[in-house]
Amino acid sequence: MSSELPAIALPRSILDTDLYKVLSPSSLPVIEPAHLYFSKLTMQQAVLHHFPDVQATYRFTHRDKNIYFTRTCIEQFHAAVHSQSPTILQTSELKTFPEFSELALTGLELEWLRKTCPYLNSSYLHYLSTFRFKPSQVQIKFLPISTDAEYGDVDIEAAGPWVETILWEVPLMACLSETYYRVMMTDWSHEGQEGEKLRLQKVLYLPPYSTEAAYLKGQALLEAGCVFSEFGTRRRRSFHTQDLVVQTLARASHDISGKGCLSGTSNVNVLICNQCACTYTSFRYTLPTSTISDQLGPLHSMSH
Repeated sequence: MSSELPAIALPRSILDTDLYKVLSPSSLPVIEPAHLYFSKLTMQQAVLHHFPDVQATYRFTHRDKNIYFTRTCIEQFHAAVHSQSPTILQTSELKTFPEFSELALTGLELEWLRKTCPYLNSSYLHYLSTFRFKPSQVQIKFLPISTDAEYGDVDIEAAGPWVETILWEVPLMACLSETYYRVMMTDWSHEGQEGEKLRLQKVLYLPPYSTEAAYLKGQALLEAGCVFSEFGTRRRRSFHTQDLVVQTLARASHDISGKGCLSGTSNVNVLICNQCACTYTSFRYTLPTSTISDQLGPLHSMSH
């Protein structure tokens, strides 16, 4: 594994998450411009304005029943979430990143949101600028299954006001995935991933895990006339790897003309870094709101 990685996996920014919208443009009424509806329909903004007092619980669902975690992996994941991480090493190419409880919207990020996302209203942006993660809302338990108690599954639950817990899902899953690739599946490196750089240097052999693999996949989709998006945050090996993939897909979309196109990435921080479109899904909001009653708050699943 590449030695330039920090000791603990942490989000790069409070915007290192997915920008989900409530409804797709095709489902909106046509009597007013769509952006007037979008101003009310981003997920956290919608919850803030319509369900500010609703309590919610997010629970982790591990879809692959054949893969387990080591105790060390989950202990390191727990340490990252609950601000118990060791000193994060800093290299010439790597800055120290704030812990979950320290993440906050920066002035530059706030200004970017104001200019780029007119559907986010001022009251929501004020709320987001004061928002801080509360690690006490998250419970993480290692569930051993092996005889030596070193391998097992993990139980993750984030509970509290829906308007707060809604932001836990994606960074928690990204943190767990990155920790897995730091602690368990370590036979990989960032070295050689930048396929375009290697190609310009006339390197004859491009590693199969280089970004050229992403370029070829993007090329196939584009030539088939597909419109596609990048949704890799919660399953990434690292932020750098995801960023490289988005850059490469954007390069393919620029190089190859036709009906196909890259419609963007769901990750706001990656979007800011690469200035491409931000994409969304709608069911993340419409399903839980349909279950809310005076007696029962929404129950969500964090899947991986």
